[in-house]
Amino acid sequence: PRIPKQKNVDFNIPELPVTCGSAKGTLYREKFKKGIYEKSIRSETGCWLTPKEFEIEGDREDSKNWRQSLRCCGWTLGELIKRKEDFPALQEHMWLEKIKNKLNKKAYHSVQHFVADMRLIFQNHSIFYKVRASALLSFLSEVSHFSSCQVDATIPLIMGQAHTSQS
Repeated sequence: PRIPKQKNVDFNIPELPVTCGSAKGTLYREKFKKGIYEKSIRSETGCWLTPKEFEIEGDREDSKNWRQSLRCCGWTLGELIKRKEDFPALQEHMWLEKIKNKLNKKAYHSVQHFVADMRLIFQNHSIFYKVRASALLSFLSEVSHFSSCQVDATIPLIMGQAHTSQS
């Protein structure tokens, strides 16, 4: 049976009720913001669990997608994340395909704008997955000093494309 989505819920409170199958618990947003490997959910039995462990606790490990399995007031955590309800607080969603499209449309007016978008990808990844991307951020810091010609030569390498000369 489908779980009805509750309306007018304040998802910005620090502790949120979550369920997954038969498991019930409380998600602590501040802990969740630290990354998916942080034990951010306290089960009814008092155990601290990661989202994946909570999914296993609720006998939903076969789904292998905690963003869909875990629910808060009928809403999946995936839906809450997409709604940008500070879950975790990503500055702005950015991905390589979006950057590729901006490059193809020549929407970047400076190297710094391109670097800022690339940096945003790694910062968001670091926030969400709690993986330190310092080496990549250092690389991007160096790239920001490149000239436009150097960037034009480097971008196809970054995007996984063979360099082709335009006539």
